[in-house]
Amino acid sequence: MTRGEFENSLPNSICQDRPSIGRKVSKLSALCYNIAMHTVSKKEMIDLIAEKLGCKAVAVRDVLQKFLDEIIEELGRGNRLEFRDFGVFEIRPKRARQARNPRNGTQVMIPARRSVRFKIGRLMKMKMHEPAGPEIAR
Repeated sequence: MTRGEFENSLPNSICQDRPSIGRKVSKLSALCYNIAMHTVSKKEMIDLIAEKLGCKAVAVRDVLQKFLDEIIEELGRGNRLEFRDFGVFEIRPKRARQARNPRNGTQVMIPARRSVRFKIGRLMKMKMHEPAGPEIAR
């Protein structure tokens, strides 16, 4: 049985719509995690924060964008960013290596690079492991 056949065999009640978003999640995801998951865009996050704080979305957008820009700048300088209970962003070096081109089988050299690693914090870890209801609470 393929994944699609399995999902189609599940009752529709498992797959819930998020009225605010209007997207459906896969029945398999809803079954496995018992939550309706979706991707939250930056715009949705800005609107949510503005609503909770009673601020204008433009002000929240500017603050959020500046915050993200500063994270990028600090990581670009090679600094480690630690947000207590949320998590830690750090740069990890990746060494050069050889790989194989899957189309023609030739070996190619992948140069050394840096990548960002995120390690979740204590409160986020606790939130991730608590049982979730049919929808993610906001």
